[in-house]
Amino acid sequence: MPKASDRTCKICGGRDLRFLFKNRDRMHHLPGEFDFYRCRSCGLVVYEPLLGNTELAGYYPKDYYSYEAAEKGGKGGRRSRGYYLQHPFRAANALFYSKILGQNRDAFFRPGEKVLDVGCGDGSYLLQPNKKDCALYGVDIDADALNRLKASGVSVYCGNLWEAGFSEGFFDHIHLSHVAEHVPEADRLMSEVGHILRADGRARLQIPNTASLTRILFGPFWIHWDAPRHIYGFSKHNFARLCRVSGLEIESSRTLENSFSILGSFFYLFNRMSGKKLKLGRGASFWDNEILKILLFPYCFLVNLFGAGDTVEFVLKRTAK
Repeated sequence: MPKASDRTCKICGGRDLRFLFKNRDRMHHLPGEFDFYRCRSCGLVVYEPLLGNTELAGYYPKDYYSYEAAEKGGKGGRRSRGYYLQHPFRAANALFYSKILGQNRDAFFRPGEKVLDVGCGDGSYLLQPNKKDCALYGVDIDADALNRLKASGVSVYCGNLWEAGFSEGFFDHIHLSHVAEHVPEADRLMSEVGHILRADGRARLQIPNTASLTRILFGPFWIHWDAPRHIYGFSKHNFARLCRVSGLEIESSRTLENSFSILGSFFYLFNRMSGKKLKLGRGASFWDNEILKILLFPYCFLVNLFGAGDTVEFVLKRTAK
């Protein structure tokens, strides 16, 4: 069994990385086994062997969730009142999770402001009605999804953010939802965010939280390990450290637990205990069950109340010079 990694921690520069467990792709059941390590100094979690870009691309199949809506041409949008009258359980969960927990909270956008979504995927964030009068930009690594998004009037770039050539202070708003954990050069990503954000602009970022209660309960079956697509396992505290050295300061932060994290982790645990290899997409009747969401709301409410939710959301601004 591996005892320690010889890699240097991306955040604190430490070399005391201790072995946690072995893990694999539990979402798509693609081949490969990975050793997970935790930095004893700052708590950053990494895995080995670290894959190259070509190998890693093979773990993003066409049915990967962030590209599915783009494949279908979906643009997102709010559902009508009539829809919720016909689906009372969905209405209850919209109230619980969106209104009470504020999980869909967004910034206020003024006409003409420049908005960037990094890891934009299907463009569902950019194409929401509250941004219709803004200048929209998307960056992603999936060329097919970007070509479809470009047809909607979004300026797109395929590749890494720091290669896109945006000028300093170009954007009023930058959005990164579950992106930083996918990027091998996460430090370079965050430095570029600090560079292209306006002095009075804001970046809103979400990452999985390895300090969450759900992670503690499910261990290696926690859904947000997502090996090998998630290169890093961040916590609220070590990611805040990365932000500070990248020229960004935290204006606010909160955790966002939701039912999917718990039910998805249960799904992975069921596969392990039953010996099955059901794909996560096949289990939507379980993890998207409206009654189960209602039953789990008190748990989600409490862990968020105590800052122990599965996702951390940061609102960031440039460090004053």
